[in-house]
Amino acid sequence: MNNKEGNTANTIVTLMTDMGERDYYVAQLRGMVHSAVSNVQLVDITHQVNSFDIAEGAFIFKNCWNYFPRKTIHLIYVNDLDVEDLRIVAVQFRGHYFIGPDNGIFSLIFDEKDNPRFYHLKSKNGGFNAYKIAISKAIKHIVSGAPFSQLGKKVKDPLQRITLQAVTGPDQMKGTVIHIDKYGNAIVNITKELFKKIGQDRSFELSFKGHKPILQLADNYCSVTTGETVCFFNEQGFLEIAINKGDAAAMLSIEKEDNVHIRFF
Repeated sequence: MNNKEGNTANTIVTLMTDMGERDYYVAQLRGMVHSAVSNVQLVDITHQVNSFDIAEGAFIFKNCWNYFPRKTIHLIYVNDLDVEDLRIVAVQFRGHYFIGPDNGIFSLIFDEKDNPRFYHLKSKNGGFNAYKIAISKAIKHIVSGAPFSQLGKKVKDPLQRITLQAVTGPDQMKGTVIHIDKYGNAIVNITKELFKKIGQDRSFELSFKGHKPILQLADNYCSVTTGETVCFFNEQGFLEIAINKGDAAAMLSIEKEDNVHIRFF
């Protein structure tokens, strides 16, 4: 990649924020990117992350960034820190570039074993203005092909956040609803790998919010008749509770952070 107008058209820049769509904030961000390097492809991941909810932002982003080609630049703006404390960082990992606030969101996106490289981008002010200046300079730098390490000072202690983990025992598991998608499907922080490890192919009973227990896993939504509750592991390997062609969250009164219990026999 370089910064010549004719050679940046293949550079993809993704955007994910908690800014919503009703105000001018997203348009302003898109304008900033085009002002930095005009001839790039902008792809909106989402701007509907709940305000300040870095856990939700991390979940959404973690499940899609690696579907983009190498050399994609990812801009993240989901913030929950006082603006004066905001540190903007750039990250390089597996041929991708990431720019966002050092508020713990990257610790939820990457695993400890990934060991990505973090660099602190220089900025004079806090808040969105600092982000604007920092990303403009960083995008120009990355697209120009300059060494990534020259973006700023290396960060040895990026802020860490702890994710909610499923609680397990010899014959049981307790998970938490971590995301509800647009269709009302509830995604639980119980992975297929963990379920197999504890379950050992035993029969089980899955219960939540006093509803009739679910006794078997399905392959997908259509494994049951329309309107029936279904439970299966989705493509990302997380347990999902849904209703075939229905809104499980609304119909079953499921909310984020609700508990899901599994007992093995």
